Amino acid sequence: MKTAKRIAIAAVAVVVAGGGCFGGYTRYQKKKDSKRVVDVVPVNLLVTDYWADESTTDATVASSGSQNVYLDSEKLVKKLYVKVGDKVKKGDVLLKYDMTVVELSVQQKKSQIALVRQQIKEEEKKLAKLKTLRPSEEAPAEPTYPDDPDVPDDPDTPTDPDTPDDPDTPDTPDVPVKLLDKVSSLAQAEEEDENGALVFYCSEKAAVDRNFMGALIISHKTALLNVCDESGTLLYTWYLDGANSPKELIEDWNVADGVEKTDESVSFNSLKFKAHGIFQVPADNAVPDDGDDGDDGDDSDIDDTDPDEGDDTDIDDTDPGDDYTPDDNSGDDGDSGDENYMYSRKELANMISEKETEIKSLKLDLKSAKLEYKNSLKQKKDGKVVAEQDGIVTRAGDDDDTDSGSDASDDNGDGMDDGSDAFDAIDSSYSDGSYSDDEDYSDEETSDNGDKPYITVRGSKKTRININISEMNLDKFQEGAVVQGMSYDTSESFSAKVLSIDPEPVSYSSNNYSDNPNSSTYSVLAEVQEDDVTFSVDNYLSVTIPQTDTDNGGMYLPLQYVRKDGANYYVMKADKKGKLKKQYVATGKVIWGSYIEIKKGISDSDMICFPYGKNVKEGVKTRETDSVEE
Repeated sequence: MKTAKRIAIAAVAVVVAGGGCFGGYTRYQKKKDSKRVVDVVPVNLLVTDYWADESTTDATVASSGSQNVYLDSEKLVKKLYVKVGDKVKKGDVLLKYDMTVVELSVQQKKSQIALVRQQIKEEEKKLAKLKTLRPSEEAPAEPTYPDDPDVPDDPDTPTDPDTPDDPDTPDTPDVPVKLLDKVSSLAQAEEEDENGALVFYCSEKAAVDRNFMGALIISHKTALLNVCDESGTLLYTWYLDGANSPKELIEDWNVADGVEKTDESVSFNSLKFKAHGIFQVPADNAVPDDGDDGDDGDDSDIDDTDPDEGDDTDIDDTDPGDDYTPDDNSGDDGDSGDENYMYSRKELANMISEKETEIKSLKLDLKSAKLEYKNSLKQKKDGKVVAEQDGIVTRAGDDDDTDSGSDASDDNGDGMDDGSDAFDAIDSSYSDGSYSDDEDYSDEETSDNGDKPYITVRGSKKTRININISEMNLDKFQEGAVVQGMSYDTSESFSAKVLSIDPEPVSYSSNNYSDNPNSSTYSVLAEVQEDDVTFSVDNYLSVTIPQTDTDNGGMYLPLQYVRKDGANYYVMKADKKGKLKKQYVATGKVIWGSYIEIKKGISDSDMICFPYGKNVKEGVKTRETDSVEE
């Protein structure tokens, strides 16, 4: 009985003691929080006005109501098989090219691929060299040599010289600063260098916050992220130029993304990872770029098989990449050490950026050259262009000769008319199996008609297009709505009626710079109302997004004042008692890559704070200020 009573008394004592400790801790925290003060800014000082410009979105031609044949200015037409008013079926021959010229064109396009490849390798060697150059800011100081001192007279030898004291041992230098594991604010900069760049010292696992990137780009500042190991040894540096960085770089990333480190060297893999700045390494750690242009010479993406059946053993259709071996020494103009310290860090960054842009342009040229080569291979057997659909010929030849078809019988046995008598002169030059350059080709055989199609076959169906629309604009593309657009290829204007909207998004992000990047993208099917457009399948179009009154005005806050919590967004605002409170908001589109639309949750009269920092939490006292956090 006494034991039970003692246990009960002990339990009560423990509860009382625990409650007292908890209460004391709570009072301590409240007292501590009562001393904290966070500055808040009126919302009306932060918001920006926005009046929407005419906004567009991309579209492609899904199915065309007509087939348009454009002449290649580098080829000669041997025979035109149709005239205006002819009815054709899918597969019927429309025209035939002179194969002598086609064969020459194939060889030229094959050589062009090899030439562009060589240019890419040369420019990448130059880029690799630029990346190993050291900026002038790191140049060692020139040593100063004092004048030779006068030689003193030999001193008398002392009988018992004193032994000098041992020199003091110098202190071991400490790591200069504490390494950052997260870069989230410009205020974390350790110093500014002589060029005004903010200097940060980061650990190898450091993360860079999107708010830091946004503040850097908005303020047009430059920054050096010096990445060091645990001993403080510099491994590599990221040079970030806010004034010349695109808004797409406002995102979270890690300094080690794409960095490949070995015992002997450090390098950055620019083929697989996005560079958020200029990657620089100390000269003793640099690894020259291996010159990989992303193209290994194995043009497996080129289908060089002939689309027509038959024996093509007499045609050389080998890919230029299979037998091309560039000179490994091309573009290598000596040791880069002679050019070290000649350019400033900013000049080097600009030179590297320009060279990378030049290489990207050359790679696009390479893709174009491959596509042209692939297309030329399709015509190399017999040079025939055939109808891709059933329909009626509404255009054939030049404007002045569209009704010049001939009723002459077909001498090829393919069931097609030979066309006008003007083409008989061309046929006669091939009657003996040879080709004569002395033949006089008329304009209607050789003209490329500028931007107009040489032959148009009109089908029975209307042209349909696929429009990519952000979910934020779906309400403007309801079934039956009519939108306006223009073709990038032909500059023709058109109107299209919305037929349907795919229920599932084609992407869970938006590629339109004016939309919220977290919004999904849907495909909208529309039918072009005009019958006389000359669109072809896969042509690119621009469609104007209809504007409403709600597109203009609105409230747009800087991105750095809005935080994300899962799929939701919130701000930290002052409540009626002057205490901080987490307030969730409904957001809309992002403009200029730096402001986000606030649809509801706060008003102009509210006051909010920069939502980062150790003192920013609910319940903390606030103080009104007009100082805006960059």
